[in-house]
Amino acid sequence: MNLDFSSISNREKRMLLMLFGVLLMVVSYMLVFRPQMEKASETAVQNEGLDTRLNELLSMAEKKDYYQRETQNMQEEIDAYCEKFPADIKEEDGIVLAQNIEKAAGITIDTVGTGVRLMVSEDGTVSEEADEQQQTLSEQDNVATKEQVDAIEGNTQESTETQKQTDDALVEDSPTLYRTQDTFSYKGSYENLKKAVTYINSQTGRMTVDSITMAFDSGTGGLTGTLTVNIYSMSGIGTQYHEPDAGTSIYGKKNLFGTLEKKNK
Repeated sequence: MNLDFSSISNREKRMLLMLFGVLLMVVSYMLVFRPQMEKASETAVQNEGLDTRLNELLSMAEKKDYYQRETQNMQEEIDAYCEKFPADIKEEDGIVLAQNIEKAAGITIDTVGTGVRLMVSEDGTVSEEADEQQQTLSEQDNVATKEQVDAIEGNTQESTETQKQTDDALVEDSPTLYRTQDTFSYKGSYENLKKAVTYINSQTGRMTVDSITMAFDSGTGGLTGTLTVNIYSMSGIGTQYHEPDAGTSIYGKKNLFGTLEKKNK
């Protein structure tokens, strides 16, 4: 198809050029200018959020020394609080505690039921440790010996020692709270019981009274019952276990049964 432009007047040619110009402007607006404007609007919205965040960071940077000082103070308070926890609680701690309660409150403790160490979770619940003291004798008898397990699994002394060092490092870097629950069976008056609770509350060690049961003793006219105490310890804070001071045992003609007596420091 041949177009003969010679028959088109100059006026018509100008009109066609104007039409092409308008079409070019519309296409340029739709394909180039409009997408760029939309992108610019999105960038402006993002910049507003970034400007807000930048102002927050600048404000925090101005208070850098304050935050560092407060963080250090809080860490020192946490360390000081954790240092009040003993590294471990053992059976002798419960026995010595019962002895001290008897001396301080004038109460008689017939039996001491020492508990096992239980790990305290972040939500405050406790979970039992997987160690031998949680197993019955029959369960321990049915468990294969360590040598048999090592032979089956191919564990060597070197690999076992490496694993132990890794576990110790994890424990050392991770403070863990434990609870040991001891139960004391007591006899005494109501005043004796109140003195016993007051003595427990006055201890610097981390311990609380979990529960108290009491019943009237018609034989003595006093009270009998059980006193359950929660004693807390913490590992992974760099402290070591210290044995409790149970006094000295003096034997001889004047002390046939070796009564425990406190040393005079």
